[in-house]
Amino acid sequence: MTLSTPTIRNDFPGMNGKLTRVDVGRITYWFSYETCIAYSYKFENVARKNIWGTTTGKHLNYVHSDKASRVGADEFATLLAAAQADEAATR
Repeated sequence: MTLSTPTIRNDFPGMNGKLTRVDVGRITYWFSYETCIAYSYKFENVARKNIWGTTTGKHLNYVHSDKASRVGADEFATLLAAAQADEAATR
């Protein structure tokens, strides 16, 4: 099993350092403040519905503008766990 060194960015224009992108292996995680709000894996982009406020809404729009395709918390957790398991199985 090979572990990847994460890369971290939070220098996105207009986001005041509160939007963070973390790349680990082939999964990209997006955080608003400390909450994972979206991820990308194998050309699939999944984002949570906004239940927080305007700043997180701004972050969601930056990483995943298609509001109609956003998913609830439970579905997000299930899909993310499946992506993580698939990524782990290929290492």
